Amino acid sequence: MLRGMHHVSIAVDDLEKARAFYGGVLGLAEIPRPVLPNPGRWFQAGGVPAPPDGPRGGGEGPPHP
Repeated sequence: MLRGMHHVSIAVDDLEKARAFYGGVLGLAEIPRPVLPNPGRWFQAGGVPAPPDGPRGGGEGPPHP
């Protein structure tokens, strides 16, 4: 049984478009992000951080089922 999630990471191609969508359209609150090697933004969604991250390794993100 799933009782909760620590965080959800979402690979995106354009961080500013993702910021406009998650913050502006969905109304999620942007929260402070620690210094990490990859670019990204963090949003709060129902108590769970939902960080849209840029593609890793300079190319496409991993395939998702």
